[in-house]
This record gives sequence, C-alpha cells and structure tokens, in this order.
Amino acid sequence: MSANKINAISAALRKLIVASGERGVSAAEVTGHTAQMIQKASAKLLDEGVVFRGRLGHRTVRFFAKQEWATAYETTKQTAATKALSRAKARAPWPADAPIHYPKDERGNPLYKHTVVPAPERDPHMPIRTVNYQPW
Repeated sequence: MSANKINAISAALRKLIVASGERGVSAAEVTGHTAQMIQKASAKLLDEGVVFRGRLGHRTVRFFAKQEWATAYETTKQTAATKALSRAKARAPWPADAPIHYPKDERGNPLYKHTVVPAPERDPHMPIRTVNYQPW
C-alpha cells in the first residue's frame, strides 16, 4: 500500500470524524476501503493526535474529534460490571437446587399435560432422514 493512498484515506477519514461530531465514527461505518487500509489510516491519525479513541471493548471502538467526546462515550455506555449485574437479575429468583414444582389444582390433579405417543409405523426399506442424520 502506498503512503499517498493512506494519506488520502486518512484525510477523508478525518473529515468524516470531524463531521460526525459527538456521535463519532466506527470503522465499520467507513465504506469503500479495506479494513487494513482503514486501520492504517486511523492509526496514523491517532499517532498524530488528530483523532481520539473511545473504547468499550477490544472490538467496540469509535473515533472522535475531541478527547472529551471519547471520554464521555466510554463513561456513558454500559460497562462489563453493569452487564454482569443485569445478567444476574435475569436469573430465576429461586436457588438452583430447589425441588421441581409441578402445578396442581385443588384436587391434586396436574395442570399440565404430558403426552407419550408411540413411534409411527415406517417402511423398513425407506431410509431414515432427520435433521442431524442424513445418510444420503
């Protein structure tokens, strides 16, 4: 890759980042160039101190024209600890080793139906075809 091409891409990327304002730009939003070219152009702009990186994880990065915007982006989004708390709240309120409770009515009859059906008759000469087993 030539240096002139990287310079042209980095100039276009810089204009895009400045125009985006507080929203910032993700590398996935830049089209028309390969990922390697975008990475080299963004690394060049970062080294020059022209753009700033707002990072939420190793794959979630946005570029901003001002350091304050990048810092605000990092602090306003959910952190890993907040995500772990929301996952813990999503679990059942009873312990994992609690006995299984099957609902019953006032007479003790089950409120659910468990049906057992015999296997269908099949021709022994027809091949078996299931989702996971396809011998042909």
